[in-house]
Amino acid sequence: MHDEMLLDLFLDECAWRERVGVETRGDRILGCGIRMVGAFTIGEVEPDVREDLNRGVEQRDTFEPIGIEHGELEDQAPSERVPDERSPTDARRIERLEDVVGVRREGPWRVPAGEAVAAEVGREHAKPSRQPFFREPAKPPPVGVDAVEADQGRPARVAPLVQVKLHLGGYCRSMLALLYDIHGSLPALDAVLQDAKAAGADAYLLGGDYGAWGPHPLECVERLRSLPQTTWIRGNGERWTREPPLDRPEVLEAVTGRASGYGTEEGWLYSLQAQVELDGVLYVHGSPLSDVESFPPEPGEDDERMLAGVEDKRVVFGHSHLQFRRPGPDGTELLNPGSVGMPLDGDVRAAYALRTDGGDFEFRRVEYDVERAASAYDALGDTFGAMAANRIRRGSD
Repeated sequence: MHDEMLLDLFLDECAWRERVGVETRGDRILGCGIRMVGAFTIGEVEPDVREDLNRGVEQRDTFEPIGIEHGELEDQAPSERVPDERSPTDARRIERLEDVVGVRREGPWRVPAGEAVAAEVGREHAKPSRQPFFREPAKPPPVGVDAVEADQGRPARVAPLVQVKLHLGGYCRSMLALLYDIHGSLPALDAVLQDAKAAGADAYLLGGDYGAWGPHPLECVERLRSLPQTTWIRGNGERWTREPPLDRPEVLEAVTGRASGYGTEEGWLYSLQAQVELDGVLYVHGSPLSDVESFPPEPGEDDERMLAGVEDKRVVFGHSHLQFRRPGPDGTELLNPGSVGMPLDGDVRAAYALRTDGGDFEFRRVEYDVERAASAYDALGDTFGAMAANRIRRGSD
Protein backbone atom coordinates (compact mmCIF):
# COMPACT_ATOMS: atom_id res chain seq x y z
CA MET A 1 0.00 0.00 0.00
CA HIS A 2 2.90 2.35 0.77
CA ASP A 3 4.39 1.60 -2.61
CA GLU A 4 1.11 2.60 -4.23
CA MET A 5 1.29 5.98 -2.52
CA LEU A 6 4.65 6.67 -4.16
CA LEU A 7 3.31 5.61 -7.52
CA ASP A 8 0.42 8.01 -7.06
CA LEU A 9 2.89 10.85 -6.50
CA PHE A 10 4.75 9.94 -9.66
CA LEU A 11 1.54 9.83 -11.70
CA ASP A 12 0.61 13.28 -10.40
CA GLU A 13 3.87 14.55 -11.87
CA CYS A 14 3.12 12.81 -15.16
CA ALA A 15 -0.28 14.49 -15.33
CA TRP A 16 1.22 17.88 -14.54
CA ARG A 17 3.86 17.52 -17.23
CA GLU A 18 1.16 16.63 -19.75
CA ARG A 19 -0.88 19.71 -18.82
CA VAL A 20 2.04 22.12 -19.22
CA GLY A 21 3.31 20.49 -22.37
CA VAL A 22 6.46 18.92 -20.99
CA GLU A 23 7.36 15.51 -22.31
CA THR A 24 7.06 12.89 -19.61
CA ARG A 25 10.08 10.77 -20.34
CA GLY A 26 9.14 8.47 -17.51
CA ASP A 27 6.13 7.27 -19.56
CA ARG A 28 8.40 4.90 -21.44
CA ILE A 29 7.89 2.01 -19.15
CA LEU A 30 9.52 -0.53 -21.44
CA GLY A 31 12.61 -0.48 -23.58
CA CYS A 32 14.56 2.08 -21.50
CA GLY A 33 12.38 1.81 -18.39
CA ILE A 34 10.92 4.43 -16.12
CA ARG A 35 13.78 6.08 -14.27
CA MET A 36 13.12 8.00 -11.08
CA VAL A 37 14.96 8.81 -7.84
CA GLY A 38 16.32 5.76 -6.06
CA ALA A 39 13.90 6.00 -3.16
CA PHE A 40 10.93 6.11 -5.55
CA THR A 41 9.48 2.75 -6.61
CA ILE A 42 6.60 1.20 -8.43
CA GLY A 43 4.42 -1.02 -6.30
CA GLU A 44 1.28 -3.13 -6.42
CA VAL A 45 -1.22 -2.50 -9.22
CA GLU A 46 -4.89 -3.29 -9.46
CA PRO A 47 -5.54 -6.74 -10.95
CA ASP A 48 -8.34 -5.65 -13.23
CA VAL A 49 -6.52 -2.87 -15.05
CA ARG A 50 -5.29 -5.19 -17.74
CA GLU A 51 -8.72 -4.93 -19.27
CA ASP A 52 -7.83 -1.37 -20.33
CA LEU A 53 -4.61 -2.20 -22.17
CA ASN A 54 -5.32 -1.15 -25.72
CA ARG A 55 -2.59 1.11 -27.03
CA GLY A 56 0.99 2.35 -26.64
CA VAL A 57 4.18 0.33 -26.28
CA GLU A 58 4.08 -3.39 -25.74
CA GLN A 59 3.99 -4.67 -22.19
CA ARG A 60 5.20 -7.93 -20.75
CA ASP A 61 3.47 -9.71 -17.93
CA THR A 62 6.33 -8.84 -15.59
CA PHE A 63 7.36 -5.30 -14.66
CA GLU A 64 11.08 -4.95 -14.11
CA PRO A 65 12.37 -2.86 -11.15
CA ILE A 66 11.77 0.80 -11.93
CA GLY A 67 13.94 3.52 -10.45
CA ILE A 68 16.56 6.19 -11.07
CA GLU A 69 20.27 6.50 -10.40
CA HIS A 70 21.50 9.90 -9.11
CA GLY A 71 18.31 11.72 -10.08
CA GLU A 72 18.84 11.72 -13.84
CA LEU A 73 15.98 10.97 -16.21
CA GLU A 74 17.17 8.84 -19.08
CA ASP A 75 16.26 10.05 -22.55
CA GLN A 76 16.06 6.99 -24.77
CA ALA A 77 13.68 6.02 -27.49
CA PRO A 78 11.02 3.47 -26.44
CA SER A 79 11.37 -0.08 -27.67
CA GLU A 80 9.35 -0.99 -30.72
CA ARG A 81 8.77 -4.45 -29.34
CA VAL A 82 9.45 -6.21 -26.08
CA PRO A 83 9.26 -10.00 -26.38
CA ASP A 84 7.40 -11.93 -23.69
CA GLU A 85 9.22 -15.19 -23.08
CA ARG A 86 6.28 -16.77 -21.29
CA SER A 87 3.33 -15.63 -23.38
CA PRO A 88 4.30 -13.53 -26.41
CA THR A 89 0.87 -13.77 -27.98
CA ASP A 90 -0.78 -12.34 -24.87
CA ALA A 91 1.32 -9.14 -24.84
CA ARG A 92 -0.78 -6.01 -25.07
CA ARG A 93 -0.06 -2.37 -25.82
CA ILE A 94 -0.28 0.65 -23.55
CA GLU A 95 0.55 4.31 -24.01
CA ARG A 96 0.92 5.75 -20.53
CA LEU A 97 1.52 4.35 -17.12
CA GLU A 98 -1.58 6.15 -15.84
CA ASP A 99 -3.68 4.26 -18.41
CA VAL A 100 -2.63 1.00 -16.84
CA VAL A 101 -2.34 1.45 -13.12
CA GLY A 102 -5.06 2.21 -10.58
CA VAL A 103 -3.83 3.04 -7.10
CA ARG A 104 -5.26 3.40 -3.64
CA ARG A 105 -3.98 5.88 -1.05
CA GLU A 106 -4.36 5.66 2.69
CA GLY A 107 -1.65 8.07 3.83
CA PRO A 108 1.90 9.32 3.14
CA TRP A 109 4.89 7.03 3.55
CA ARG A 110 8.62 7.48 3.13
CA VAL A 111 10.53 4.84 1.22
CA PRO A 112 13.92 3.78 2.64
CA ALA A 113 16.75 4.74 0.31
CA GLY A 114 18.50 1.75 -1.19
CA GLU A 115 15.40 -0.39 -1.82
CA ALA A 116 13.31 -0.69 -4.93
CA VAL A 117 10.02 -2.49 -5.25
CA ALA A 118 9.28 -4.52 -8.34
CA ALA A 119 5.66 -5.31 -9.09
CA GLU A 120 5.09 -8.60 -10.83
CA VAL A 121 1.91 -8.17 -12.81
CA GLY A 122 0.06 -11.36 -13.69
CA ARG A 123 -3.19 -11.88 -15.53
CA GLU A 124 -5.29 -12.38 -12.40
CA HIS A 125 -3.52 -10.73 -9.49
CA ALA A 126 -0.46 -8.72 -8.54
CA LYS A 127 2.01 -9.11 -5.73
CA PRO A 128 4.88 -6.84 -4.65
CA SER A 129 8.41 -8.05 -4.20
CA ARG A 130 11.51 -6.28 -2.85
CA GLN A 131 15.12 -6.35 -3.94
CA PRO A 132 18.23 -4.21 -3.30
CA PHE A 133 18.48 -1.09 -5.47
CA PHE A 134 22.09 -0.61 -6.59
CA ARG A 135 23.55 -0.23 -3.07
CA GLU A 136 22.66 -0.08 0.58
CA PRO A 137 23.49 3.41 1.95
CA ALA A 138 23.41 4.57 5.52
CA LYS A 139 19.95 5.25 6.82
CA PRO A 140 19.04 8.84 5.88
CA PRO A 141 17.14 11.24 8.13
CA PRO A 142 13.46 11.86 7.38
CA VAL A 143 12.92 14.40 4.61
CA GLY A 144 10.12 16.79 3.89
CA VAL A 145 10.34 16.77 0.10
CA ASP A 146 9.44 14.14 -2.46
CA ALA A 147 12.00 12.17 -4.39
CA VAL A 148 15.35 13.50 -3.22
CA GLU A 149 18.67 11.77 -3.08
CA ALA A 150 19.70 11.09 0.53
CA ASP A 151 23.21 12.39 0.15
CA GLN A 152 23.94 14.52 3.22
CA GLY A 153 22.33 17.70 1.98
CA ARG A 154 23.79 18.07 -1.48
CA PRO A 155 21.41 19.28 -4.21
CA ALA A 156 19.69 16.37 -5.94
CA ARG A 157 18.28 16.78 -9.45
CA VAL A 158 14.99 14.92 -9.66
CA ALA A 159 14.01 16.18 -13.10
CA PRO A 160 15.65 18.22 -15.85
CA LEU A 161 14.02 21.46 -14.68
CA VAL A 162 13.73 20.79 -10.95
CA GLN A 163 16.36 21.06 -8.24
CA VAL A 164 15.72 20.50 -4.56
CA LYS A 165 17.92 20.44 -1.49
CA LEU A 166 17.67 17.82 1.21
CA HIS A 167 16.53 19.37 4.47
CA LEU A 168 18.30 17.52 7.23
CA GLY A 169 15.91 16.72 10.04
CA GLY A 170 13.11 18.38 8.10
CA TYR A 171 14.65 21.88 8.25
CA CYS A 172 17.31 23.66 6.24
CA ARG A 173 20.04 24.70 8.67
CA SER A 174 22.52 27.34 7.53
CA MET A 175 24.90 29.96 8.87
CA LEU A 176 24.37 33.38 7.35
CA ALA A 177 27.28 35.82 7.00
CA LEU A 178 26.32 39.53 7.01
CA LEU A 179 28.68 41.65 4.89
CA TYR A 180 28.14 45.41 4.76
CA ASP A 181 30.10 48.41 3.42
CA ILE A 182 32.96 46.71 1.60
CA HIS A 183 33.85 49.87 -0.37
CA GLY A 184 36.12 48.17 -2.88
CA SER A 185 38.66 46.95 -0.32
CA LEU A 186 39.72 43.63 -1.81
CA PRO A 187 42.24 42.70 0.94
CA ALA A 188 39.59 43.16 3.63
CA LEU A 189 36.93 41.24 1.66
CA ASP A 190 39.23 38.28 0.98
CA ALA A 191 40.14 38.04 4.67
CA VAL A 192 36.48 38.17 5.74
CA LEU A 193 35.40 35.55 3.20
CA GLN A 194 38.15 33.21 4.38
CA ASP A 195 37.10 33.71 8.02
CA ALA A 196 33.41 33.23 7.24
CA LYS A 197 34.06 30.01 5.34
CA ALA A 198 36.17 28.64 8.19
CA ALA A 199 33.36 29.51 10.62
CA GLY A 200 30.89 27.47 8.55
CA ALA A 201 29.02 30.18 6.64
CA ASP A 202 27.03 28.75 3.75
CA ALA A 203 24.79 31.74 2.93
CA TYR A 204 25.47 35.45 2.61
CA LEU A 205 23.48 38.64 3.16
CA LEU A 206 25.19 41.43 1.23
CA GLY A 207 24.20 44.81 2.61
CA GLY A 208 25.29 47.34 0.00
CA ASP A 209 28.14 49.79 -0.74
CA TYR A 210 30.17 47.13 -2.51
CA GLY A 211 32.85 49.25 -4.13
CA ALA A 212 31.69 52.24 -6.21
CA TRP A 213 34.55 54.73 -6.71
CA GLY A 214 36.85 52.43 -4.75
CA PRO A 215 40.09 50.80 -5.93
CA HIS A 216 38.64 47.33 -6.73
CA PRO A 217 34.89 47.60 -7.38
CA LEU A 218 34.55 44.93 -10.06
CA GLU A 219 36.88 42.49 -8.32
CA CYS A 220 34.80 42.76 -5.13
CA VAL A 221 31.55 42.23 -7.02
CA GLU A 222 32.97 39.17 -8.75
CA ARG A 223 34.06 37.71 -5.41
CA LEU A 224 30.56 38.19 -4.05
CA ARG A 225 28.86 36.75 -7.13
CA SER A 226 30.84 33.55 -6.74
CA LEU A 227 29.43 32.90 -3.26
CA PRO A 228 26.65 30.38 -2.60
CA GLN A 229 23.16 31.43 -1.53
CA THR A 230 23.57 35.20 -1.70
CA THR A 231 20.91 37.83 -0.96
CA TRP A 232 21.77 41.34 -2.16
CA ILE A 233 20.42 44.73 -1.13
CA ARG A 234 21.34 48.13 -2.50
CA GLY A 235 23.40 50.68 -0.65
CA ASN A 236 23.51 54.41 -1.21
CA GLY A 237 26.71 53.86 -3.19
CA GLU A 238 24.85 51.80 -5.78
CA ARG A 239 21.95 54.27 -5.86
CA TRP A 240 24.25 57.23 -6.34
CA THR A 241 25.56 55.75 -9.61
CA ARG A 242 22.25 56.78 -11.19
CA GLU A 243 20.94 59.29 -8.62
CA PRO A 244 23.82 61.59 -7.63
CA PRO A 245 23.36 63.28 -4.20
CA LEU A 246 22.57 66.81 -5.35
CA ASP A 247 22.01 67.92 -1.74
CA ARG A 248 25.58 67.02 -0.74
CA PRO A 249 27.99 69.04 -2.90
CA GLU A 250 31.10 67.67 -1.15
CA VAL A 251 30.07 64.14 -2.15
CA LEU A 252 28.68 65.15 -5.52
CA GLU A 253 32.10 66.30 -6.71
CA ALA A 254 33.66 62.95 -5.83
CA VAL A 255 30.98 60.77 -7.46
CA THR A 256 30.65 62.79 -10.65
CA GLY A 257 34.36 63.38 -11.19
CA ARG A 258 34.95 59.85 -12.48
CA ALA A 259 33.10 56.62 -13.25
CA SER A 260 31.91 54.35 -10.46
CA GLY A 261 34.12 51.50 -11.69
CA TYR A 262 31.20 49.08 -11.93
CA GLY A 263 31.17 49.25 -15.73
CA THR A 264 28.35 47.20 -17.22
CA GLU A 265 27.46 45.86 -13.76
CA GLU A 266 26.26 49.30 -12.70
CA GLY A 267 22.70 48.87 -13.96
CA TRP A 268 21.78 45.68 -12.13
CA LEU A 269 23.48 46.88 -8.93
CA TYR A 270 21.36 50.03 -9.07
CA SER A 271 18.24 47.89 -9.52
CA LEU A 272 18.80 45.83 -6.35
CA GLN A 273 16.12 45.77 -3.65
CA ALA A 274 16.38 48.34 -0.87
CA GLN A 275 15.49 45.92 1.92
CA VAL A 276 14.62 42.29 2.51
CA GLU A 277 13.18 40.21 5.35
CA LEU A 278 14.67 36.78 6.05
CA ASP A 279 13.46 34.53 8.89
CA GLY A 280 11.76 37.43 10.64
CA VAL A 281 14.78 39.76 10.45
CA LEU A 282 14.60 42.95 8.40
CA TYR A 283 17.81 43.83 6.51
CA VAL A 284 18.31 47.38 5.21
CA HIS A 285 21.32 49.49 4.33
CA GLY A 286 20.86 52.59 6.49
CA SER A 287 17.40 52.30 8.06
CA PRO A 288 13.89 51.32 6.96
CA LEU A 289 13.37 55.00 6.12
CA SER A 290 16.49 55.79 4.09
CA ASP A 291 19.78 54.36 2.86
CA VAL A 292 21.68 57.46 4.08
CA GLU A 293 20.18 57.74 7.58
CA SER A 294 21.46 55.21 10.10
CA PHE A 295 20.87 54.51 13.79
CA PRO A 296 23.58 55.75 16.20
CA PRO A 297 25.14 53.50 18.88
CA GLU A 298 23.18 55.32 21.58
CA PRO A 299 19.37 55.75 21.56
CA GLY A 300 18.28 58.99 19.88
CA GLU A 301 15.13 60.93 19.27
CA ASP A 302 15.21 60.04 15.57
CA ASP A 303 15.13 56.28 16.13
CA GLU A 304 11.37 55.92 15.82
CA ARG A 305 11.23 58.14 12.75
CA MET A 306 13.91 56.08 10.98
CA LEU A 307 12.06 52.86 11.80
CA ALA A 308 9.24 54.14 9.57
CA GLY A 309 6.57 52.13 11.38
CA VAL A 310 8.56 48.92 11.91
CA GLU A 311 7.70 47.29 15.26
CA ASP A 312 8.58 44.15 17.19
CA LYS A 313 11.33 43.14 14.82
CA ARG A 314 15.09 42.81 14.67
CA VAL A 315 16.52 45.32 12.19
CA VAL A 316 20.00 44.78 10.72
CA PHE A 317 21.57 47.80 9.02
CA GLY A 318 24.93 49.33 8.07
CA HIS A 319 26.05 52.59 6.47
CA SER A 320 27.61 54.11 9.62
CA HIS A 321 30.51 51.59 9.69
CA LEU A 322 30.02 51.11 13.46
CA GLN A 323 29.62 47.60 14.89
CA PHE A 324 27.08 47.50 17.73
CA ARG A 325 23.67 46.22 18.84
CA ARG A 326 21.09 47.71 21.17
CA PRO A 327 17.35 47.77 21.86
CA GLY A 328 15.28 50.14 19.75
CA PRO A 329 11.83 51.66 20.22
CA ASP A 330 8.55 49.78 19.71
CA GLY A 331 9.97 46.37 20.62
CA THR A 332 12.74 46.43 18.01
CA GLU A 333 16.36 45.37 18.25
CA LEU A 334 18.94 47.28 16.21
CA LEU A 335 22.10 45.54 14.99
CA ASN A 336 24.95 46.87 12.87
CA PRO A 337 27.51 44.24 11.69
CA GLY A 338 30.08 46.97 11.01
CA SER A 339 32.07 47.63 7.84
CA VAL A 340 34.15 45.06 5.99
CA GLY A 341 36.31 47.55 4.13
CA MET A 342 36.31 50.77 6.17
CA PRO A 343 35.53 50.38 9.90
CA LEU A 344 35.01 53.63 11.80
CA ASP A 345 34.68 52.42 15.41
CA GLY A 346 38.36 52.76 16.31
CA ASP A 347 39.26 49.18 15.37
CA VAL A 348 41.01 48.85 12.00
CA ARG A 349 40.15 45.16 11.66
CA ALA A 350 37.48 44.20 9.13
CA ALA A 351 34.05 43.82 10.71
CA TYR A 352 31.12 41.56 9.88
CA ALA A 353 28.63 39.28 11.66
CA LEU A 354 27.32 35.73 11.53
CA ARG A 355 23.76 34.58 12.13
CA THR A 356 23.82 31.02 13.44
CA ASP A 357 21.26 28.35 12.64
CA GLY A 358 19.71 29.02 16.06
CA GLY A 359 19.04 32.67 15.15
CA ASP A 360 21.76 34.24 17.31
CA PHE A 361 24.14 36.88 15.97
CA GLU A 362 27.89 36.88 16.50
CA PHE A 363 30.11 39.89 15.80
CA ARG A 364 33.44 39.08 14.10
CA ARG A 365 36.67 41.05 13.58
CA VAL A 366 39.34 39.93 11.11
CA GLU A 367 42.96 41.00 10.70
CA TYR A 368 44.01 41.94 7.16
CA ASP A 369 46.65 43.96 5.32
CA VAL A 370 45.44 47.45 6.24
CA GLU A 371 48.35 49.28 4.59
CA ARG A 372 47.80 47.50 1.30
CA ALA A 373 44.13 48.51 1.31
CA ALA A 374 44.94 52.13 2.23
CA SER A 375 47.65 52.38 -0.43
CA ALA A 376 45.17 51.25 -3.07
CA TYR A 377 42.97 54.22 -2.17
CA ASP A 378 45.98 56.58 -2.20
CA ALA A 379 46.70 55.41 -5.73
CA LEU A 380 43.37 56.82 -6.91
CA GLY A 381 45.04 60.23 -6.71
CA ASP A 382 42.01 62.32 -5.72
CA THR A 383 40.53 63.87 -2.62
CA PHE A 384 38.11 61.02 -2.03
CA GLY A 385 40.93 58.46 -2.25
CA ALA A 386 43.08 60.32 0.26
CA MET A 387 40.17 60.66 2.70
CA ALA A 388 39.31 56.96 2.44
CA ALA A 389 42.95 55.91 2.93
CA ASN A 390 43.18 57.92 6.15
CA ARG A 391 39.94 56.35 7.41
CA ILE A 392 41.27 52.86 6.76
CA ARG A 393 44.57 53.53 8.54
CA ARG A 394 42.97 55.09 11.62
CA GLY A 395 39.75 53.08 11.81
CA SER A 396 37.86 56.32 12.30
CA ASP A 397 37.10 59.69 10.66
